[in-house]
Amino acid sequence: MQRVFPVNTPQEEELFSILKKAYCGARYDADFGVPMEAATVLYDRVGLLLKAGEAAYKKQISDWEAAVEKEATFPLSVAFVNTLMPAS
Repeated sequence: MQRVFPVNTPQEEELFSILKKAYCGARYDADFGVPMEAATVLYDRVGLLLKAGEAAYKKQISDWEAAVEKEATFPLSVAFVNTLMPAS
């Protein structure tokens, strides 16, 4: 899968830097702003990141459900009793 924020060019580094600064800047700095071009690109990229996160979440849930179903199809296991050694 292609990285949403590759940070492999100066432009990508600047875009990622804006995103990191926006995390706190938007909450704590009343004068914080992001250029419209960067905001548009970031909006699209964060949307891709959200989709990737949702896909990973759905896959994990599906894997867990499959594991639970697999375990549920077998009878409960019985504890092993060692008949050679008396219980203490």
